[in-house]
Amino acid sequence: MPSYNWITNIDWDGSDLEFHCTYEPGERETRDHPGSDLSINIEKVLMTLPDKNNNMVNVDVLGILDFDIDFEEVLETIKEEIENDEPDPDMYRDDY
Repeated sequence: MPSYNWITNIDWDGSDLEFHCTYEPGERETRDHPGSDLSINIEKVLMTLPDKNNNMVNVDVLGILDFDIDFEEVLETIKEEIENDEPDPDMYRDDY
């Protein structure tokens, strides 16, 4: 199954975080196949911070994010964005 890239910005506690993800869209359910859900993997999270010379640089903060961030909520937000942007609007319907 192909994997695609996705980038989204989410405001967290007053900071703009740029989430870089890969996702697999999943497969439709058929009579012979149960299908699969959309899966998302967060690859990195960029935050713009000043360096020692006060130049603004993008830093990958995924490994040091405060655990107060609700990753389930972040994944739901990203999932909704992907589903709303999907070229096939019926891809994620449950009523087919």
